[in-house]
Parts: sequence; structure tokens; C-alpha cells
Amino acid sequence: MYKITLNFMRANLVLWFIAILSFLSFQCRKEVRPNLFFSSDFSYDLSDVERREIFSGSKIILINFPFYKRVCLIKLYPKSYVKIGEAFRRGKEIRIFLESVSGIVVLIAHECNFFFRDLIFSDGEMRIKASDKLFFEVIDGEAKFLGFKIKKGQGYSVETKDIYVLPREVKIIFPRDGAEVFIPLFLWEKIDKSRRYFLEIAIDENFLKPVFFYEIEDNKFFPQSLTLPRFSRSYFWRVWYELEDGRSSFYSEPKVINIPNF
Repeated sequence: MYKITLNFMRANLVLWFIAILSFLSFQCRKEVRPNLFFSSDFSYDLSDVERREIFSGSKIILINFPFYKRVCLIKLYPKSYVKIGEAFRRGKEIRIFLESVSGIVVLIAHECNFFFRDLIFSDGEMRIKASDKLFFEVIDGEAKFLGFKIKKGQGYSVETKDIYVLPREVKIIFPRDGAEVFIPLFLWEKIDKSRRYFLEIAIDENFLKPVFFYEIEDNKFFPQSLTLPRFSRSYFWRVWYELEDGRSSFYSEPKVINIPNF
């Protein structure tokens, strides 16, 4: 009888201890709120960010969750959407849950945990493409999906359940790196079985402050005019592409263009 009572008391103590730990853990959980990090046209309705439902429209939008020495960035390309669910930190750990994604959305993380369906991504850069098909593409770092790893340079098709190697980057032809651009002509190599190319121009070489984006089927961009904000004489540009089967490539090596003073 004594042993039974003692075991019963121990079991109760264990249950109470677990309950206290759970309570303390919940109490230590603090919400992290999304902020607008950058918009390619330098304007955006902040109410969408506050509602945690962001549609980029014709712009590139970057959303961050600021916390000391952590990087938690969501980059939405034009015509893309993300709905953010729970976002909190517990101690040093940050967890951000994405409920819905469409279009092209890039996650950039350093010691920050993103969750989407059965995907977990914590460090590096990865691209989520969601239209009629869903692709996860790891540019840097690695992701976990359903217990297996998607490594740097790999993608995963949710529809076919296949892991694939990301197509190589495209080679830039013109203008040369560091050139002064008098005529807005951008030219790169033609990729076999490509469906479309994406041209990006940004203030910084990491393309976290993009000022121009264009989607095109040809391997050149030659508009009648190109207007860029005059924050600097120098800008960075790069190109990447999508194949007919939906796979997307690495980014090309960033190149610098200089805008002459008139």
C-alpha cells in the first residue's frame, strides 16, 4: 500500500512538473510582428502587413520580423501573395508559420524558423513557387520536408514528389560589369526550353532593395526608356529563368551598371 501511494504521488508530481513547464513555456512565448522592410515603388498600404495578408500587386515587397542578430525576411515578387499565421519567439528561437502562399515567394533566414505545410526552413535562402504546381527550391542552406532534406542547389516538386537539381545560372552578355549605361539594353544567353526570364535591378548586391523587375520571354530587354530612382549612380542587376517544366534556375552573378550624370 505504501509503495502504491508513493508511486501515485510521484506520478502526480511528474504531471504537475510537466504542467508547470508547459505553462512557463507558454508564458515565455512572445509575439513577433511583421514590418515592411522594403517596397520597390517605395509605397505600400501598411494595413495589409498588419492583417498579415500581403499581396504584392505590381511591386516587389519585403517583409521582416526584426529581432536581434536574426534574419527573418519574406520577399514577394509581383503578383504574389502570402498569409502569415502565428509568429512568435520563445527564448532565442523564432517561429513563423505561413498559412498560404501563391506566386513566387522567397524566404531569407538566419537563425529563424519558417514553417509552411510540412516544410521547415531555418538558414539560407529558398524560393517557393505556388501556382498550379508547388515547388520548393533551395538557393542556399537546406530545408526539411516530410522528414527528408532538400539541400543547396536542389528543388522539390510536391506534385511529382521528385527532388531535382536547379538549372545552372544564365551568363550575362551585355552590358559588361561596371559599364556606364547610355542605352537601356540588357542581353544574356538564350537557354534551351526556357519559358520566361526574370530581370532584377536593385540598389544592393543582395537584392534586398529592388527597384525594378521585369518578366520576359526573350533573352534581351531593350525598352524605349528605363526610369530608375536616383539614389545612386550604381545599381546591381541579375537574371534568372524558368524552364517549361516549372523548374527555376540559380541567379546569375550580379553585375554593376552605372548611370551617367546628365
